[in-house]
Amino acid sequence: MTQHSRDTPQFYLTAPSPCPYLPGQEERKVFTHLVGERAGELNNLLTHGGFRRSQSIAYRPACERCRACVSVRVIADEFRPTRNMRRVLDRNADLTGEMRVAVPTSEQYSVFRAYLDARHYDGGMADMTVLDYAMMVEDSHVQTRLIEYRRRDRAAVRRSCTRISGKSRGPCPWRATRPSRGESGATRPYPACPSWRFTIG
Repeated sequence: MTQHSRDTPQFYLTAPSPCPYLPGQEERKVFTHLVGERAGELNNLLTHGGFRRSQSIAYRPACERCRACVSVRVIADEFRPTRNMRRVLDRNADLTGEMRVAVPTSEQYSVFRAYLDARHYDGGMADMTVLDYAMMVEDSHVQTRLIEYRRRDRAAVRRSCTRISGKSRGPCPWRATRPSRGESGATRPYPACPSWRFTIG
């Protein structure tokens, strides 16, 4: 029997399942587990290869008859926002961000719960409990931080980010009842720690 080191990534392919984005299509993913001392290094390498991370799993689409999903990475220091993106940034000028360690709170979960109920009510995450959320935040071998955004009235929104060669990525659940703030891929440095980047979207 072949023995594999814990630090040697093993890749797996999921079985076909209905695509959650395009009717009539099936999706498959290739994935690996991010564990061990080299998890951060592996995550950095895979991210530049189009992978995304969910907790301790890195994955990317591997669909047999479709290539519609495209992973896009932006070089933050070279990014220049479009006029529409600048309008979105102006519309969100009432938000302030604070970077925090990855420790879950009940307030974060209430925002996350509202996001799931509004955007993923029939998806695989719909039944996530507060304990599931806590595990999602804390269960990681990769250096992770949370950025909490707040309006001037102190209502909270949240984003998670992972340090990847000076850039970051992560889900951004806003309150489902928020007024429209526009759609944008504008990226700016977090002012307290310029080597981290986050995306307003």
